[in-house]
Amino acid sequence: MGDHDMVYLTLDNKVYVDGAGCIENASAITGTSMIERLSKLVASLDMREEDLVQACYPSTDCNPTTTISVILVDESSKNRLEAFWATLETAVVIVVLLAFMYLFHRGVRRFSRMLLQPLRSLVDDMTAVSSLDLVHIDADRGDEFKYGEAVHELQDLQTVFKRMRCAIRSWSKFVPPSVVEGLLQTEKEASLEVEPRKVTILFCDIDGFEDACRGLAPNDLLSLLARVLGKIADLIEHYNGTLLEFIGDEVLAVFNAPSSHANHVRAAVATCLHIHHETAELPGFHANGELGVRCRCGVHTANMLAGNIGSQQRMKYGLLGDGINLCARLKGLNSRYGSRTLSSDPVLADEFVRSRFVFRPLDLVAVKGKKQPTTIYEILGFRQDPAFTEKARLARLHGEAFQSFHDRNFVGSKELFTEVCAGFQALGLADEPSKMLAKRCNTYIKCPPPPDWDGVERLTKKSFAEDAAPAPAPVVADGGNQAAESSAATSSGTMVQGLDTPAWV
Repeated sequence: MGDHDMVYLTLDNKVYVDGAGCIENASAITGTSMIERLSKLVASLDMREEDLVQACYPSTDCNPTTTISVILVDESSKNRLEAFWATLETAVVIVVLLAFMYLFHRGVRRFSRMLLQPLRSLVDDMTAVSSLDLVHIDADRGDEFKYGEAVHELQDLQTVFKRMRCAIRSWSKFVPPSVVEGLLQTEKEASLEVEPRKVTILFCDIDGFEDACRGLAPNDLLSLLARVLGKIADLIEHYNGTLLEFIGDEVLAVFNAPSSHANHVRAAVATCLHIHHETAELPGFHANGELGVRCRCGVHTANMLAGNIGSQQRMKYGLLGDGINLCARLKGLNSRYGSRTLSSDPVLADEFVRSRFVFRPLDLVAVKGKKQPTTIYEILGFRQDPAFTEKARLARLHGEAFQSFHDRNFVGSKELFTEVCAGFQALGLADEPSKMLAKRCNTYIKCPPPPDWDGVERLTKKSFAEDAAPAPAPVVADGGNQAAESSAATSSGTMVQGLDTPAWV
């Protein structure tokens, strides 16, 4: 029977096949016995129902009273063969699908490598440009891709974008990054416009730069200058300031413009102190390479106009207002008082600054070009620094002496200034401000000022060079020249002794 094995066969109540083989002489059997035998065979074979096929005649339900013929066939071999071919067919289909998936994956990877990956890279770069993160990314980072002829336009797009990226990187080195970022975010062309803003200005330069750099080769000078100015620029950026420009060895920075800064006064003062700390460890501007770069800083808070200034064809981000001039004067006055950081009244009006920094008043001056006198303060250090505990005490004593001086108690203030000077000498420091004010007290003790004396030192020059002769401070009836100049001249050397001649002489 081929794939079929006959197990039981009865025809007209005669048995022809029963179990293992055929019966030569068919024996008669009743319908009931026929059905009972069929049931026993099915039970003894222990096979799946789908592997056994049985049929009865004429009753299809195998009724013992009417059934005269029965057949039982084993189809397990046929089912196994069909299962084999079905499995083989499934395996072939799976192999074909895997091959298709492999080829499809290769095609997708090639498509991604040729088109999608470069597009994603361009999108990332464009996003970086919009947030100006691109400024801090290496320009030559090797993000070149191999393109086929079909995407030649994409290769041109990446080349053009790379050129634009390099141009923006270069541009951001000339323009404050915050300004560039603002232009990219506003999505409009720069125009001449300013806005009123309360800002803190920081002016800084290298003390004695002109004299110290004489004799240095140009490349050596440029390398040393770049190292110092780079350190200063990093500190300004660290405290979220905006570096506006380099003027020779000078640095002009502003805090709270164009980006807002809630604690801009504190940030500017802290930047000054860290500038002194960081640059002191750099090689000096001397042929022997000795250490010791000394910087001078001026800090001033004022209401200014901040924005794009210049002409329609060429402009820059800058500040307009007299505050820059005063800040430049403060920076230059460091040479007169032998100090390193001078600030104005508005800076010390900030409660946070008063509570976090050690300071003392040095003088009440009307700088060249200004009528209004300004109390100038020296910022000595951070109040929480244990090294400044004694300096903080001397600063308080100096403040008492300063107040006593302006109360015309010249004898008492002289004693206090002398005590302050001795205290700094005990720390191994020469304190020129207390010496200067003690000498001024001595002068006023010998020759008291008139009743309308206001204690203001009216300065007639911007810079104070080394070994300059002391000059009297004449009374300026009209307050001096009101046209303030844009920047303090770079000076060299140490302080000039104080004006020992009374202002009223």
